[in-house]
Amino acid sequence: MNDEKPLWLWKFPNLPSVPQELVDLAYESINTWNHDPKNTNYITNDQETFLQDGQTKKSVAFVQFLVDEKIIDWVHENIVVEGAHSNIRVARSTIDPHGGEKHKVAHTDLTRDFTLIYLLESGGPNHRTVFYQERGQPLVRERRTVVYDYSKLEELASVRIPLNRWIILQSQVLHAVENIPNHRISFQIGIHDLDGMKTPVDTWTDV
Repeated sequence: MNDEKPLWLWKFPNLPSVPQELVDLAYESINTWNHDPKNTNYITNDQETFLQDGQTKKSVAFVQFLVDEKIIDWVHENIVVEGAHSNIRVARSTIDPHGGEKHKVAHTDLTRDFTLIYLLESGGPNHRTVFYQERGQPLVRERRTVVYDYSKLEELASVRIPLNRWIILQSQVLHAVENIPNHRISFQIGIHDLDGMKTPVDTWTDV
């Protein structure tokens, strides 16, 4: 992506629902702790804090779990062609064992320009995904940019992602997830080539 303002922050592609058999396989990966051994940054990310409205708040991390080959094959047949994505994972957020509030600090993603998400559990009834721009900085940022002081940020827009529906996010724009005290679980596909999607961009909707 370049530094020009994207035409959208999120879109809803017209893509098929994930079959229950594959959802069950995703939960099996979580329950057996079949996590991605290359993804160990969640250990340190889970200790992050940020400053918002004069309050210090805790940030969640997302643990990436490996998925069964059946899921990968289904994704290539129905969602995105092989070679147009960086990874296919199921992700689960960490939680505060003491029941405290949790959020995901404003950031850009590490390995992808766009993130395709299929939410299985929201993390809480008041969750929302929020997009920001840091004052004095371009809208599209370098990968793995994190802003810990929200007084530097201007909120652009937010969306409450529905369960069991695909959404694609501009993940090189600063974004955060608020109000997820419980586990937030989703399929996540890192996309670097929108032309590889199974439905054309001009058919995607805003709501």
